Amino acid sequence: SHAAAFSPVVQTTATELGLGGLLISRASCPPMVGVGVAARPWGGDDRGCRTLADQVVGVMRDNPGLDTVVLVGRWSKYETGAGLGPDGARHTFLSGPGGDNAGIMAAGLTASVAAIRQALGEDVRIIIVGQPPEPGFDAGECIAFRRMLRLSASACESIDRTLNADRRARSDAVLAELAPRLKVEILPLMNGLCDERTCRTWRDGTLLYRDDDHLSPAGAMLFAN
Repeated sequence: SHAAAFSPVVQTTATELGLGGLLISRASCPPMVGVGVAARPWGGDDRGCRTLADQVVGVMRDNPGLDTVVLVGRWSKYETGAGLGPDGARHTFLSGPGGDNAGIMAAGLTASVAAIRQALGEDVRIIIVGQPPEPGFDAGECIAFRRMLRLSASACESIDRTLNADRRARSDAVLAELAPRLKVEILPLMNGLCDERTCRTWRDGTLLYRDDDHLSPAGAMLFAN
């Protein structure tokens, strides 16, 4: 679903550049070959994420002209096994080689990169999109509710950058270690939404999130360049 949220900026800029492409996404499925996702311990792969990943690799084999692959996921949720705020009670259990969630994530992305290169060749460009900061609340609802009550909405318009950095430290470390080893690019999203202390959910009268963790089209468009 984070890939779907990011797709407006990809579609708009690709159209401007005369490029074509294909989006494949499924909510709560990371782009990791050989990794199962379940809502309960030992649930295996009750969302069909392994099958989807294999199908995506098959699509690549059938389209050898693809020259760039972009991988998008909510990395901190896969590493910690839980969301944030209203999403915090919904747990995610990964299954696959690698041990704990961080190890499975590293092994899954390594397997994905290998499968992509096998399907499309060694020259394919692979970009892993970093995760946007997680507000942990629905910014639009928060702002609307407080304004209805004639209260200041400033608390809904930004979040503490440090809290997000702490939550995502391990998943960010996994991506940082993988990038040079696998020769892939990481597109970080933090600095486009944050200053040194805070991360914005609202800017110049526009919502940058559509809920508690997905970017809105306007938020995604901050990364057009």
